[in-house]
Amino acid sequence: MTHSAQSAAQPEDNSAPCGLQAEGGVHGQALVQLQGIAIWNGAPAPAALLLQLDQRWQERAFALIAPAGGNGAAVRRLATLISLSLEHFTALVERLEQLHQILGLLRMMTEASVIDADGMEVVDTIQELVLQRYLERIGTSAEANAWLVQLRRSLEPQLRLERFLRHCGGETLQAIAASSTPAVSREAVRHNLLPIVSCLDACPKRIAQQVSERREQRERMQLASLLQRSLERIGRFPFHSDGPIERPVACSAAMAERLEGVAKLNLNRRLALHAELAIPVPEAEWALHLRVIANNEEDAGAGYWHHEEALREFLHRYAALLGTPGLMPKQKQLPDAVRGAVQRLGGQSAVAALVGLKYQGQLVGENGRTYWTEARLIALLEQTVAQCGLAANAMPSKPQITAFLASGVVPEYRDKQPNSVFAALSRQSRLSWPQVAERFGRMPQG
Repeated sequence: MTHSAQSAAQPEDNSAPCGLQAEGGVHGQALVQLQGIAIWNGAPAPAALLLQLDQRWQERAFALIAPAGGNGAAVRRLATLISLSLEHFTALVERLEQLHQILGLLRMMTEASVIDADGMEVVDTIQELVLQRYLERIGTSAEANAWLVQLRRSLEPQLRLERFLRHCGGETLQAIAASSTPAVSREAVRHNLLPIVSCLDACPKRIAQQVSERREQRERMQLASLLQRSLERIGRFPFHSDGPIERPVACSAAMAERLEGVAKLNLNRRLALHAELAIPVPEAEWALHLRVIANNEEDAGAGYWHHEEALREFLHRYAALLGTPGLMPKQKQLPDAVRGAVQRLGGQSAVAALVGLKYQGQLVGENGRTYWTEARLIALLEQTVAQCGLAANAMPSKPQITAFLASGVVPEYRDKQPNSVFAALSRQSRLSWPQVAERFGRMPQG
């Protein structure tokens, strides 16, 4: 008697393996597929059929539970695999039993009494590790079964599981030992955890590090979200001089508490935070730095002036504040902290070139030699005297020299700044104007 074939619930399971399906039956028998169960005239399916079914199940198992996740994702993925197996792979009784065993163990971890909201990150990590170790042994059902027996035995003592979770959460063996009743030694705790460590091939310290890194990443993301709100409201991160954070940022007290740490950072740490979160430094932030540094409100922080961008942004803004945009502020005009930084970085000329400003005391020409030589200074004074109609030995004033340079009478002087001349004449401001006149044998004007 021949049975007609029925369709399987899953398309790829509709046909029997190659060579086993034939009209009228094979050796007088026909293969019947019911929801992934292969039977031959009511008898169990041949081993070859079960092997192929198991191989297809393994492919789906890897696809469903291999990707790592968090927030209980391991349990959800495992539950999905169980549902799929019940629908399409019910012939694989051992596999279903394995999945139910793992699900029970994962839930046991979740229900451990030591677990709080933060501790769930530890549980998520261990649960993902369990799935990974299971997949490493999924090739044969026997190997997977043997490993699950070992895992269940290692986890069954509730105290051992709790200690393991605490240690993976960063708690030291000594602290766990000290809290035990009755008291035990650190070595006793370590020895107690060995079965789990061996079965999972896990290093609790490494797990603790992974959990810590994930927590830091989550906190960074939360902080970045709050700071983005601050950027949208006030154009920059909050600063302690802004007053209560809730008001300018328009946030709750809980959010404000998270932002208070940022508001207390010095300028250097604020720049570092921008870099850590990959948030470009906005205009309003640089304006804050200008105010704080120009008014000597507080120290910018060690290493601040090593940021070329910070140096450039401050000097350009400060030059504009002085009414000389594009010109390097003179050393005596700079705030004390900036003056020291300029000196450490090679002086006015070097820093001006570094940040793209024009050095006002420009004494060096394009060929690297001093432009305002003694001979050029003497010639300039004589030309200015002649242009202004002064007495031959008169000392021209600064306004007269400035006007002569601007007149263009001598084309070579057109790109020379008056301050560069005055710096050369006065030997970098070490001489007063009457002393300059004396230096060149001239008489100051009445």
